[in-house]
Amino acid sequence: VIAPFQFWDRFRYRNRNLHRLMGVIFVIASVVALLTALVIAYVVPYSGRGEFIFVCFVAVPFLYFLFRAVYFIKKKNRLEHRRNMMRVVAIGLSVVTQRTVYTNIDLFFPNSEPRNMFLMITILAFFVNLGGLELYLRFSRNSKLARNQK
Repeated sequence: VIAPFQFWDRFRYRNRNLHRLMGVIFVIASVVALLTALVIAYVVPYSGRGEFIFVCFVAVPFLYFLFRAVYFIKKKNRLEHRRNMMRVVAIGLSVVTQRTVYTNIDLFFPNSEPRNMFLMITILAFFVNLGGLELYLRFSRNSKLARNQK
């Protein structure tokens, strides 16, 4: 819910203090949600231990990009802060992508084993979201700005 406001340039520039407060809330909520996801995946793994292993695998880049974003904003590097926050949101939205695809999987694969499909779709959603964002960052206007800053 917070992310669209955070990436909206006009809102961010007109409400700098609110942007910062929402950013702090986002970071805290993200860490709490990640820890909750780890516990749930360990205690009640829907698709076996592979799910817990994958959640651990996703937690590493999620936390890495989250803490890089905090680091860069403290160094006043807004462009890298924004790029890393976009990565965090892309990883978080991979759960939404997975749920959207998984709930409709019976339409395309009516005889499939749901638990096997769950892990496969989760992995695919992670790589599609993060890969799509990385392509956007590489070829967008922000990429040109980043190259000019160096």
